[in-house]
Amino acid sequence: MSLNLTGGFTSRNVGNNIPVDLNATLSGNSAINYALNQPSRISASITPRPVSVLGISALSRPYDGTANAVLALQSASIAGQITGDDLIFSASGAFADPNAGTNKPVRLNVNLSGSSLSDYTLAQPSDVSANITPLTAIYTANPATRDEQTANPTFSGTVSGLINQDLGLAASAVFTSPATIAAPAGNYPILGSGINTPNYAFEQAPGNATALTVTARVTEMVQQTQTAVTTQIAAAVRIPVVTPPPVVVAPPPV
Repeated sequence: MSLNLTGGFTSRNVGNNIPVDLNATLSGNSAINYALNQPSRISASITPRPVSVLGISALSRPYDGTANAVLALQSASIAGQITGDDLIFSASGAFADPNAGTNKPVRLNVNLSGSSLSDYTLAQPSDVSANITPLTAIYTANPATRDEQTANPTFSGTVSGLINQDLGLAASAVFTSPATIAAPAGNYPILGSGINTPNYAFEQAPGNATALTVTARVTEMVQQTQTAVTTQIAAAVRIPVVTPPPVVVAPPPV
């Protein structure tokens, strides 16, 4: 003869000291010779079921001055959830810092909700990674003019493409030209530089390539003009010298 014993909680939800109803039966050839008194109800606990969220990834995005991450949740799901339970998840993520870079860690924060929430415990997923790409910023030089054989003036310009919180970086911009004091008359570049940050890829405005105009010195131009005019005037007023014929004087009459 053998004893068969089964039991069931009076509630399926997580809790402590939940009553368990027992059901005992006898089996075997001699079972019919015995009358079995059912055992008293006992109690036990139901602990939360561990689940995890799998399949979350982070998307690369341009620099925007924040550490906010953009997550891809289309392929994510809850692993360990019992079919039929009301359990949904939400997730957010953040980079460790807002600066541009590659393969930057993204810390995930996942939360569960639903009527079955109390029956589960969530293990936070591991970090993922994504890129923050730099923005494009442009140095634009203000046009400048100087004479030959003179030093370059103080150049100025603007920086466009900076987000609002980075506008102060423009104060570090420096504009210079490769044209030396000996550069002949012509057009030369004025180039911007000076801002050092990984958050921007800096470019030169197209007009920077010819922003500096070096002109011939005015005194030299005047001298050249005067010399040319003098030569032209001399050529115009030059009078050929004509030798007069000899004068014949007749002898006095006798």
